[in-house]
Amino acid sequence: MPGAEPHEEVLVSVAITNYNGGDLLLEVIRACRGSRHRNLEIIVVDDGSNDGSLRRALDAYPDIQGIDLTRNTQRLNVVRNAGIKAARGDYVLLIDNDVCFAPDAIPRLLEVLRADPGNATASPRLISAFDDGERIYWDGGSLHYLGASVCPNRNAPLDTPARAPERNIGCGNVLIDRHKLAEIGYFDEAYALGWADDGEIYYRFLAAGYECLHVSEVTATHIAKLRTTERLGAQLRNRWMFLLKNYEARTLWVVLPALAVFELMQFGFCLLKGAAGIYFKALVQVFKELRGYGADRRRFAACRRRGDGDILSSGDLYIAATHITSPVLRRVLMLAQGFFNGYWRLARRLLNSGQTR
Repeated sequence: MPGAEPHEEVLVSVAITNYNGGDLLLEVIRACRGSRHRNLEIIVVDDGSNDGSLRRALDAYPDIQGIDLTRNTQRLNVVRNAGIKAARGDYVLLIDNDVCFAPDAIPRLLEVLRADPGNATASPRLISAFDDGERIYWDGGSLHYLGASVCPNRNAPLDTPARAPERNIGCGNVLIDRHKLAEIGYFDEAYALGWADDGEIYYRFLAAGYECLHVSEVTATHIAKLRTTERLGAQLRNRWMFLLKNYEARTLWVVLPALAVFELMQFGFCLLKGAAGIYFKALVQVFKELRGYGADRRRFAACRRRGDGDILSSGDLYIAATHITSPVLRRVLMLAQGFFNGYWRLARRLLNSGQTR
């Protein structure tokens, strides 16, 4: 288990997940080596790239470790777990191959994470570089009971004031206590790249009684990627899988009416975008996998120490402005937000809260 040595003496393992990172992977490694925390080991886990980026990284930086998965798994959690299991440090910083951490990021995240033995993760404010400048992409968030993210300060300016460290429910670029992660069973490798592939581990940490913290004074910059309809299928499947594997049975029954309304809206959105086929394909996939969810539910439930009433929340769902292009849609969304928030005020009283065992 992590000891009491000074922060600057702690070995931090940096696990960079890579697929065809090209020159950007070298830039990410360069940023890591520029950290004010000097006791680092850097591991690049390559998910079957075909651009030679892993070889280029190892040639440029012979002292780093490379793990070649040899084939493209298309499962980011497989790649993450490989890096974590290869790590020697008690703390592992997971980094995507398009994210550069500020020099003071690792020391501050480590300080926050080690401040309390109940802390499991510490993550930074993520900044995205767009054609028209940089804006905040992720500034902490909470888990909406419908299975979605509540994202404060999404697209806000960089001078938005930082807050004290607070509970967080997502971010794949994160400093993790490796021993606590092993305790709850590592990342779930069934998730495709999309919503919940990282959020599921935050939920399970919180359910196990630990805390996950967002440190908005710490920054990392990532290059935004466009989302496509191909990604939509993964988002749909991941969300349904997340709900069915993780939520307590009581929670699913209590929020079922609101889930049904949300699902109708989601299907309507897919129709408008010409993606009904993607919606049904994802739904069929979940039904095919449904039988296997039971074992994971039992395994996750065995680690539970905190009820859903202390994990879930409500609030305005983030929907990109490009998806809400008409006054009618904006009005429908506003009414729906009001309904969902009102429903939560009633439903949360019926959920399990406090320590469950």
